[in-house]
Amino acid sequence: MGRAAVGFMVERKNILVLPAEGTIATEVTACLRYEKSVRLILLDNDTANLDAVILLPGAPSHEGTNHIPVIDWSTGADAQADTGDTYACYTSRDGKLIYCATLAFKGGEVSLQPATAKVRAAATGLSHKPGCWTLTPEPEGGYRRLEGLDAQSLRLHRLFGANLILLSLFEAFGQPVALLPAPANTLQLARGGEIVVPQGPVFLDLDDTLLVHGAPHDGFGAFMQRADAAGVAIHLITRHFREPEITLREHGIDPGCFARIHWLTDGTPKSDMVRAHGGTAFIDDSFKERREVAMALAIPTFAADMLAALRF
Repeated sequence: MGRAAVGFMVERKNILVLPAEGTIATEVTACLRYEKSVRLILLDNDTANLDAVILLPGAPSHEGTNHIPVIDWSTGADAQADTGDTYACYTSRDGKLIYCATLAFKGGEVSLQPATAKVRAAATGLSHKPGCWTLTPEPEGGYRRLEGLDAQSLRLHRLFGANLILLSLFEAFGQPVALLPAPANTLQLARGGEIVVPQGPVFLDLDDTLLVHGAPHDGFGAFMQRADAAGVAIHLITRHFREPEITLREHGIDPGCFARIHWLTDGTPKSDMVRAHGGTAFIDDSFKERREVAMALAIPTFAADMLAALRF
């Protein structure tokens, strides 16, 4: 999990999502709202300084956007549910198919299944345009391409760390993207479709993870309540510019709510601390940090947008 790699943008970008309501719009905004270099505009009333537009099914034509990137899903896969025969795909701007997978459900588990060689060949043949899209079978044989993903597929693939709308957006601004191998291809799901985290200590980053856009993550309180109810120890791990306890108190957060606070000031890999305390999951906005922990420990890693979806 936490596999999507993006180079962050120096300045925050103003992103308009149209329409702003509906299941697909809800999921798209969930994919982007905790990204530190994105400012979402959900109503078409602040367009003077737009940097990009995301058009979803049902969106009206949006004139005056020729000078900025447009991610157009307006005729895409809004109603296309992931049935096991459809595949979520991502084509990079250099024409490479870097993601092609489907989902299988059994009991309370969902598994991520990479495409077979035959399906991947079909997807490669349709990778004429960058971005995320759906590969779906034709009744008479073969496959066709639908732009974008439906809300359920977008969410479930994000549970496995593939934030495909965020990859599309960053590539639109010329940023490099990549995907880490998933540490596990099967997730246990809670009744509401959330991820059940393996039992054991969970490590949480501070900057741009617990604190997002200058305020506590809006899912942090509920996350800590769930952890406390399940007896799960939450460790704060950070390279913060000063003693993290000072910043926590400034934001009304009691440092004592964490089992331990690990303040790294000497370049120590975060995986060293996670390993030393038996960590079973790691949450951090930084792809670099997630990659380091995932490669060193092969435990689930999550970005900040997944905090509300984690259960114990």
